[in-house]
Amino acid sequence: HGILTVRYCPRQNIMLTSGQDGAIRTWKFQSTRLVPVATSREPHSGLRAVAVDGSTGTVVSAGDDLAIKVWHSDGGELRLVAEEEEAHGDGICAVCLHAASGVVLSACNDGEICVWIVQGNALIRLASAKGAHPGAIFALQYDAETRTVLSAGSDCAIKAWSFRGAELKP
Repeated sequence: HGILTVRYCPRQNIMLTSGQDGAIRTWKFQSTRLVPVATSREPHSGLRAVAVDGSTGTVVSAGDDLAIKVWHSDGGELRLVAEEEEAHGDGICAVCLHAASGVVLSACNDGEICVWIVQGNALIRLASAKGAHPGAIFALQYDAETRTVLSAGSDCAIKAWSFRGAELKP
């Protein structure tokens, strides 16, 4: 099964991989080798996006099954914390996490961006921008201080969005 994402978390000295088989795998560095630690027990279909925050151990994953899952990593072991099973109407290509504020961003093949917040064991949608790009969105970034969202997609465009209250505007 092909690996689609790789994320390194230096604070926990773990690497996360995900791919077409839908599993997240955690690895620890020992000397110059990677040693497997754990594999997620709640697989996705076609897992294409993973984000990790090393200071909190929070991991967000998403893929072709339209779901977003939030995990807690403790030394590489993953525990499911929250899930939104139908977060988008098309496969999710990108996620971004700002763990200190609890903000999660997601974007999909149909060009929609969504802003979420983790509350308990649920993801609550705060805002969305349908048609943010005319096609798939592959990258997201969030600046909590300015509440700015950056997106990049298959249209070769980088766009900036202002997130205020329940609105996401260019």
